[in-house]
Amino acid sequence: MVSDYLSTSIQRFQSDCLQLCEQHYPTVHNRGMRENHLGKALCRRIIATLKEAGFSAELIQRQNEEQLSQPVFCIQSDEFAVWVIAHRLLSANLARRQALIKAIVQTRDISQANADSETHSASEQHTEAQAGSSTAATTANLGTQPDTHLPQHLVLVADHWFDRSKASKEIPAWWLGQLPENTEAYLKDGVRLLVPETSLPAQLQQLGLQPGQHTIHHPLTRDHGSRTVYKYLLLTAHYTLT
Repeated sequence: MVSDYLSTSIQRFQSDCLQLCEQHYPTVHNRGMRENHLGKALCRRIIATLKEAGFSAELIQRQNEEQLSQPVFCIQSDEFAVWVIAHRLLSANLARRQALIKAIVQTRDISQANADSETHSASEQHTEAQAGSSTAATTANLGTQPDTHLPQHLVLVADHWFDRSKASKEIPAWWLGQLPENTEAYLKDGVRLLVPETSLPAQLQQLGLQPGQHTIHHPLTRDHGSRTVYKYLLLTAHYTLT
């Protein structure tokens, strides 16, 4: 069920992405979208889809004191939570790929740590309230944190403009775990795709994540919508954490 809502949101988000690109031209056409713009836009779309289906949902942005390497968002409903990581592949080099993997591991670990600590926090709040401690009010603010006892889902979103580097040409196969079927379409746009030594799905499985769903989209068009721009990639993935 959640997968269906997320798939619908991602499909609709392609239209949002096209609008963002038009609003921020030429910046997006030169460098892609910033993580905050990309993440918040996708979160708004997911929340809108959930509300259409009758769910109430709120958006929580994780705080910097948790030492996250980049902005991470959490959408929480009464029945599940969706973590959203938006990553800017301005460069396709190894450092940028590893930065995304680091953010995924940090988010997973924070989710698990929060779940482990909630029982202790509830006990501490009860003791402090009885003692009239001033810290009780501060601890009570944990109520605004995502409820990690709910089923947890992870959505990844990134974008990339192809350049002439070998690393850039590897991005589709790195994201999907294999070359896309329509390699000829990329070639017509001047991009000869390459296969990397490893892939993101394989790396995440090695880190203990269950297999996820990875997809590549091309929301930009030219010639009044008649031709797809294959040089721009919108990359999405969905994982079930718990």
